[in-house]
Amino acid sequence: MKLLVFLVSLVSLSATAAAVAAAEQGHMPGAQSRGRVLLVFPVPGKSHSILGNSIADILIDDGYEVTYVTPFPAQSNRTGLTVADISSILVDDRDSNHLDIASLIENPKPSHWVLTVGHIFAKQALHHAALQELLNDDKVTFDLVIADWFYSGLLAPLAAVFDCPLVWYSSGDVSWQSLRYVHETSSPALAVDPQARHAPVAPLNTGDKLRQMLLQLYLTGWTHYYTSHVDAVVYREVYSAPLLLRGRRPPPYESLVYNGSLLLVNCHPPVGHNLPLPGNVQYVGGHHLSTAPKALPIDLQRLLDESTHGVVYFNLGSNVRSRDLPAAMTRDLLAVLSRLRQTVLWKFEERLENVPGNVHLLDWAPQEAILAHPNMLVFISHAGLLSVMEATQHGVPLLGLPIFGDQFVNIDLVVQRGYGLRVDFSDNLPARLQEALREILNNPSYRENAKQASQVFRERLAGPHQALSHWVRLVTRTRGAPHLQPPARHMSTFVWLHLDILLVFATIGWFLSKVAKVIKVHLKDSQPTDDSTKKNE
Repeated sequence: MKLLVFLVSLVSLSATAAAVAAAEQGHMPGAQSRGRVLLVFPVPGKSHSILGNSIADILIDDGYEVTYVTPFPAQSNRTGLTVADISSILVDDRDSNHLDIASLIENPKPSHWVLTVGHIFAKQALHHAALQELLNDDKVTFDLVIADWFYSGLLAPLAAVFDCPLVWYSSGDVSWQSLRYVHETSSPALAVDPQARHAPVAPLNTGDKLRQMLLQLYLTGWTHYYTSHVDAVVYREVYSAPLLLRGRRPPPYESLVYNGSLLLVNCHPPVGHNLPLPGNVQYVGGHHLSTAPKALPIDLQRLLDESTHGVVYFNLGSNVRSRDLPAAMTRDLLAVLSRLRQTVLWKFEERLENVPGNVHLLDWAPQEAILAHPNMLVFISHAGLLSVMEATQHGVPLLGLPIFGDQFVNIDLVVQRGYGLRVDFSDNLPARLQEALREILNNPSYRENAKQASQVFRERLAGPHQALSHWVRLVTRTRGAPHLQPPARHMSTFVWLHLDILLVFATIGWFLSKVAKVIKVHLKDSQPTDDSTKKNE
């Protein structure tokens, strides 16, 4: 009998300890949901999907019910997850998921191109039946909307429809464009456009600042055009009926676009820019990384373990395929890699003939687990932000081959911090790649700087998973975290740009000029003329 009582007490004590541990983490098993979140990731890019999947998992683990709008639905039976499948916006595998290398290099897009693309992605999602079903059902409610910001504000009115706070999520580094959506504008002396072909070395000189200012003015004009004349039309088409259905008149579009409660940024020093940020902008970069990388497949683990001279890993990312490289360039790259004594892993989407013995082609690569291996020496990458963060996390030097988007700025920042090199695509790419590989492999400073960057990247008050959970929880509990809103939210553009102060100074200057003119006239009149002087004589 005493044994039975002891066992019952032990079980009870274990259950109590488990409940306390769960409570300390902020969620009790079987407890009421923290709330319902609408997570919208409309960009048809695998990297955006990776980030959206990670956010969904983190929120579900934290006790939220998540409705996830995505063009890349994964097979999942997780409790608390509802997937709104918008995959029909994808045309086919090549056109929707992959980009042509030659076209991107030979015909670079203008700076405002991303505004057009961002509008198209958001519009496609909003017109999709899966999202229309949510919008036009007045029984559907949410406590929070998290929207993937990609150069368009068209997703912002979702929060107005469901009468809940809006959290913007930037899949790239913080920029003056994304900061505008939370009423903050960075100085051209600090902010570099993420889509630029080069990142100037800080501090920027006068020429760099002038170029940045002109680019900001140019893109601000385009943004105003899209907001007022393009996005506003879609806003009336998509949102008027759902708002009226819920008994609310559609407010002006611009009053909703800049009404976000928080901006979460998928970046973190030392990877991106280190800009001064308001309280409603927070870094959560690295949340897609595993707390402990998964084990490698047995054969791959054995190969890396036996690579006593180290490993070079080559991957151009999810949007560009190595198979699309020109055949002559592929042949020359294989020749360069064959001269290395290191083992080379190259993510390649098809089989090749006459592959050197030290080169191993992978149609799929567990990238994070590969980078975590102690024999890893160099990562040859397209310099996408996720890849840069993964290399930084594990202290692996980067050799960047940027192709489009923010990749040029990403690798430039790595180069400036001393743990990577940049090689641009050109006809002599193989020769330049060979030279860069020789430099990184033979110069230990790159590896030392990469390890230091890794230490800084990991050293945080809270990990990115915990940080993301905290900020989402804060916004839902406080109905928008109004205490974090910057004063600019309640200022007109006239006041925010200090035009009122400039007007005061201009008025004072005008008044002083008039006073000076009166004094000048008075002094002139008071001076004796030559004729009067002669008469007096």
